[in-house]
Amino acid sequence: VNIDHAATFRNARGTSYPNPLRAAEIAINAGANFITAHLREDRRHIIPEKREELTTEGGLDIFNIYSKLSSIIEKMHSSDIKVSQFIDPNINQLKYLEKLKMKPDTIEIHTGNYCYNPLEKKLQLIINATEYINKLGIECHAGHGITYKQSQCCLCS
Repeated sequence: VNIDHAATFRNARGTSYPNPLRAAEIAINAGANFITAHLREDRRHIIPEKREELTTEGGLDIFNIYSKLSSIIEKMHSSDIKVSQFIDPNINQLKYLEKLKMKPDTIEIHTGNYCYNPLEKKLQLIINATEYINKLGIECHAGHGITYKQSQCCLCS
């Protein structure tokens, strides 16, 4: 269960509620297997790299931060926290995963470019990225703006 939207609502309202931690508690009590949170200093997200973004509009720039990633992942793993990174389907970015001593548990491929303009070549980038990530032995997910209809196209490819 992704609790980020509780923080998005809170920030849009300019209030202290809804509380993302309370949303996580409710989800866990209802039987959720995992909680996803992308918290940053303003309690909204870590990953939006531009402060003006309300939600992530692109994947993590591994190229510019890969030297820090292994230590961050190691700290989180030492606290039994699974690590997922949201990354564009760009093989040149994904190659930096090979350089990490500690790898994330999951990669979520950013599908926004395909979702907003569903061209076959953009779908192929997602497929290539997924295959690459799977070869690294990392669990792979895809999302951000994808609709039911678009997901059916992905399944058929």
